[in-house]
Amino acid sequence: MSNSPSTFTKENLNFQLPAQQRACFYEDIDLKLPTRTVEVFVHSISDMQVQLAIYGPLEYKKLIDEKFEDPIKTETITEAKEKESETQTFTLEFQAQDAGTYAFCLDNRAAHFFPKQVEISISSATPKRILESAFDPAKQPDDKELGDAMKLLGRIHKGIYHLQVQQQRDRHRLALHSAMNEKNYNNAFYGSVIETAIFVLVMMIQVYFIRRWFVSKTSSGSAAKKRAP
Repeated sequence: MSNSPSTFTKENLNFQLPAQQRACFYEDIDLKLPTRTVEVFVHSISDMQVQLAIYGPLEYKKLIDEKFEDPIKTETITEAKEKESETQTFTLEFQAQDAGTYAFCLDNRAAHFFPKQVEISISSATPKRILESAFDPAKQPDDKELGDAMKLLGRIHKGIYHLQVQQQRDRHRLALHSAMNEKNYNNAFYGSVIETAIFVLVMMIQVYFIRRWFVSKTSSGSAAKKRAP
């Protein structure tokens, strides 16, 4: 692997981020809907050291070269920040000031050896925001009950959304733990086989040399008796 930091683009939102690299996801943001909700989950047995960096709006040349290094916002993802969220993920609300293409990058270039298993989700709005923007009670002052119903429906949708996200995170955690347990089991199994083989080999060598020693002693004793008058 090259020592120079590199950038690569991922289409899959659940992937392994190698050391000394970053993964960028691009969003075309319109000022009519400038807010993005970014959720990141990092599974790592070592220090996380993963940063979320947002760049933009980006020019076409920078998008092609992918050599942008001046973020407008950076956040270091920590376990404590993940636990603060209802979904046990790092959550960030980003509101663009200008229309254009923005890059949301997960940066693991601070790590020299350890990759990180990461998951990222970028959404334009929560279900509650969509409902409130479509049915704004302020625009319907004579229909208070409809506004209250829409707010209640928005909270229900938000609760369902968080439950779905939490279930997804739990399934992902279980899959990762199962993979790690299987890997540890395989390592322990093969290690035991190798240790047993080495032990048997050492015992066979010991038996061989002990047998040679007894044979040589017996032969020398018999020769001495034959030479005696």
